[in-house]
Amino acid sequence: MPSTPPGPRRGSACHRLSTPFWRYDVPRRRSGREPLKSRPNPLEAAGITHVDYKDTELLRRFLSDRGKIRSRRVTRVTARRQRQPARAVRNARETALLPHASSPR
Repeated sequence: MPSTPPGPRRGSACHRLSTPFWRYDVPRRRSGREPLKSRPNPLEAAGITHVDYKDTELLRRFLSDRGKIRSRRVTRVTARRQRQPARAVRNARETALLPHASSPR
């Protein structure tokens, strides 16, 4: 039985040379989705640097109609900036300036 030398391994640099050429000529498929247009951060657009728990009009923008804190994807703020209104909403709820989230009954 003739012994054949082992071919190049999958992770090695020679792998591309051993793969048929037609696999590399095929263009990659596009996902079909266009990238989302980035909307400006509403806090930075309004020039707000500090979120105060007593500013209930601003904090209501970060609450849903049921009183839940909206997610970052909805509010379009960064993770660091999302923590500020979330903490302010919790403080405002503790001082009874804002209502707690209502039950879904």
